[in-house]
Amino acid sequence: MNYKRIRLGSFVTNTYIISDNSQNRAIIIDPADSHEKIEKALDGLVPEIILLTHGHSDHMYEIQYFREKYSSKVYAHCDEKPYFESDYIRNPIGVPLEKREYECDVWLKDGDKINFGPYLLQVIHTPGHTPGSVCYYCPEEKIMFSGDTLFNGSIGRTDFPLGDTETIKKSVLKLIALPDDIKLESGHGFSSTIGCERETNPFVRAFVEGIEL
Repeated sequence: MNYKRIRLGSFVTNTYIISDNSQNRAIIIDPADSHEKIEKALDGLVPEIILLTHGHSDHMYEIQYFREKYSSKVYAHCDEKPYFESDYIRNPIGVPLEKREYECDVWLKDGDKINFGPYLLQVIHTPGHTPGSVCYYCPEEKIMFSGDTLFNGSIGRTDFPLGDTETIKKSVLKLIALPDDIKLESGHGFSSTIGCERETNPFVRAFVEGIEL
């Protein structure tokens, strides 16, 4: 898969750009602050689609810029509607960001498929960090964009509004049942694999062994 990762904003959020160079277009996953750096990384590609893994401000901050300038279509899980409606819910710790209005064009559900050039992305609903957290999985390339559900060595926090620890436990166990060689590209931090997280992630091991956190 032809993609790149750029790290943006005060939370060093991973924004991903998936390229279809043959048609001069791209997908942006989680457009964090700032749009100038994202546009530079696009290098002339037109962002047709914006995929959100979830609705926290550090992952969706620039979606309206791309909707208005490029007519990009924003996709998010239907359970993320509260994050489009409430500044407090999407920014619960009050990071000093400009307050904005947000819109979604396509509401997703578990099992939906997104076709983009040579790639097919499957939507895997992984609630817990937020009710509508999702991962985007490309089975042909064995790459998963896991948002803030599963990180290299950690999992998403659940102490924000609408987060739930028992729910993220089920989501993480769902992910680690997948093949070992799937590459994980998460919302923060560095790349990993399903196999590596199954073996070394302390949260995953606790969930598997039934240890209360």
